[in-house]
Amino acid sequence: MNRVLVTGAAGFIGAKLCTRLVEEDVDVIGIDSASCLDALDFIGRNANFQLINEPIEEVDLTKIVKDRDTIFHLACSTSHNEAWGNIEQHVKRHIHRLKQLTHSMERNKSKLIHVSSYEVYGRKTGTVSEASSANPQSLYGLVKLTEENFIKATAADDPLSYMILRMPIVYGPGQSIESLGTEDCVSSIERQSSCQDALYIDDAVKALLISGASREREGIYNIGSGREGEWQKGLKFLAVKNEPSSVMKTRVLADKAREELGFQQEVAIEEGLKKQKDARQKRRKKK
Repeated sequence: MNRVLVTGAAGFIGAKLCTRLVEEDVDVIGIDSASCLDALDFIGRNANFQLINEPIEEVDLTKIVKDRDTIFHLACSTSHNEAWGNIEQHVKRHIHRLKQLTHSMERNKSKLIHVSSYEVYGRKTGTVSEASSANPQSLYGLVKLTEENFIKATAADDPLSYMILRMPIVYGPGQSIESLGTEDCVSSIERQSSCQDALYIDDAVKALLISGASREREGIYNIGSGREGEWQKGLKFLAVKNEPSSVMKTRVLADKAREELGFQQEVAIEEGLKKQKDARQKRRKKK
């Protein structure tokens, strides 16, 4: 990777990804219409970073994408906890963005790295792999599955190089919920995680970087711990009581990502939650 585009650049994952890319001397263009750009302050004046602070729908992507070798598509305006409603509007908005992106990629050989979610699986028990049936039970999951299907359909008709990374809830310092108390933080993550796994931000960014560098690989990959009961370990670490009846025994396999991409989770959930807790305490002391 030498020249990349990151959509959703001011988001939690997007900002961390942009920072890592710039640190590795990659030329980065970020697109995000967010009003708060604090997460990008560290690299805002770096010569290798340019931010387009506009809605992606209003950006001339053909002009931008023509010299980019990798496109990281993280932009998503549907939240994990979005209530069911205006389904058609949500789906149309996200598919329109993808159409713009894929159309702009037709004349070059750039690769699309699309961030999806475990939410496409729905609430399953047992072992889950990339080949398992999708059954989203949230609006967010439905939007992500629709995006995946559009990408696969486009690639079947056109020479589109892509990778879809399905991730559980991503957490860590800088996340919007880190200012909450422990109970509220846990509750928020649980509402966002149908498969009871979680991924530390540094591991999520590492997976994206590995994917961008894996030019010959394509398809769908689960990016997570690959273990059952990972979130329960986190609850135990935080000394948060959890009703046994609410525990789902689910294991989302991450073997494909490990074997084909060389990705493996490095930050255990206990370590990651401690880092997030420490960051929250430091933030409170500064106030």
